[in-house]
Amino acid sequence: MSFNVDLPSTIEIGSVSFNGKIFSSSYANLMEAVSVLIQDPYGCFEQTASTTFPMTMGLTYLMSLPEEDQNE
Repeated sequence: MSFNVDLPSTIEIGSVSFNGKIFSSSYANLMEAVSVLIQDPYGCFEQTASTTFPMTMGLTYLMSLPEEDQNE
């Protein structure tokens, strides 16, 4: 799969990079995000907590769903 991206002419060649992932479901996306937060927290307590708390609540909700709903 490929995507075309138009960059402004003022950007220096080689100064931009991009990494992307495509997830099969919202659950897979959330699991990846929680995993990254656990492995690589950053910022002050407020920055970390403001990101981690909603994800933790989302993960708790998703884990409470029946198995078939997690694959949508």
